[in-house]
Amino acid sequence: MSKADLKDFDDHTFLNFRNYIYDNCGIVIKEDKKVFLGSRLRKRIKTLHLTGYDEYWNYLINNSQSSIEKYNLFEAITINETYFQRGNNHYKILADYVLPEFSLKHGNQIKIWSCGTSTGEEAYDLSMVSLEYEKDHPELKISIIGTDVSKRVLEFARNAEYADRRINQLTEYQIHTYFNQISPENSTLPYAKKVLSVKPLLKEKVNFQYQNIMSDDYILDVDVLFCRNVLIYFDKQTQYEIMQKFYNSLNHGGYLFLGYSEVLNIMPEKLVVCRFPEGTIYKKEF
Repeated sequence: MSKADLKDFDDHTFLNFRNYIYDNCGIVIKEDKKVFLGSRLRKRIKTLHLTGYDEYWNYLINNSQSSIEKYNLFEAITINETYFQRGNNHYKILADYVLPEFSLKHGNQIKIWSCGTSTGEEAYDLSMVSLEYEKDHPELKISIIGTDVSKRVLEFARNAEYADRRINQLTEYQIHTYFNQISPENSTLPYAKKVLSVKPLLKEKVNFQYQNIMSDDYILDVDVLFCRNVLIYFDKQTQYEIMQKFYNSLNHGGYLFLGYSEVLNIMPEKLVVCRFPEGTIYKKEF
């Protein structure tokens, strides 16, 4: 397909794909994202050597490999843009307020869930915070689970090699303690200028799992839940349904961290707003 073929992506075709995506993973594709969606679909069409949107639609709906292609489609439309120490004020709240509270009141086991973990930077950031805290509290055991709907980014996270812009915000102490620098030509990122590989002590603390938050079971008995810049992809009704499941996932006294642009205006009667100098998070007290 050529770029000119984008004109074949008419309103009817757009609505078909938009509704399919919403029904299967809950992501809302707004009308002003029509060109974006058409372009992402064209990449799948090219990869599969198909002739156009109609043939791709039939492949997606009727082909014996449609369940696999569904996940490829979700990966194509999901923007996995992240880096280490993104929103690090949240990590300060976790280290200075949340972990001390749990270590005093809730025993010696803490479970942290990084939902929508993307390529793993957030999960490994949480691992660094946890290991630093455990140095002074050796009786404490903190475990981290990172989940995402994209198998591709989860594989990237497990491989645990990061470069250039993704690592620019790391401190020299963090790099020295938790990473090994490797030559780009010996990495999976040969195009990079500088590549860091996560050390085993950081990797061992994180368990990465596939999860579609629209259809799969949620993790239970969670003490701290990070879900940042994920809810913005869903409409209000879907947000409410996800938040209800998050609420059920959290232990009493558990904390929820959302993205800075995500204002929680649902379930206010069940989650208490907690304001700190570094930002706002939410707590399950009922």
